[in-house]
Amino acid sequence: MVTNDNFMKLMNTLGTSAIIDLLDRTWDTPEGEIFRDYGFEIIDSRVSEEESDRIYSELWSKHA
Repeated sequence: MVTNDNFMKLMNTLGTSAIIDLLDRTWDTPEGEIFRDYGFEIIDSRVSEEESDRIYSELWSKHA
């Protein structure tokens, strides 16, 4: 069984670009929300707030 902590650890093993790709591929899926929640938590810890906001805005605009 995958727990939230295990999921976060697994996501954290991915590079930032791989997380962004995963967010892009899952954006419009039922599980997309959890990927965004954890993915952006990790991205926020790796890049500046401005860069994180830019990435989110770019993905949101692409999928809006």
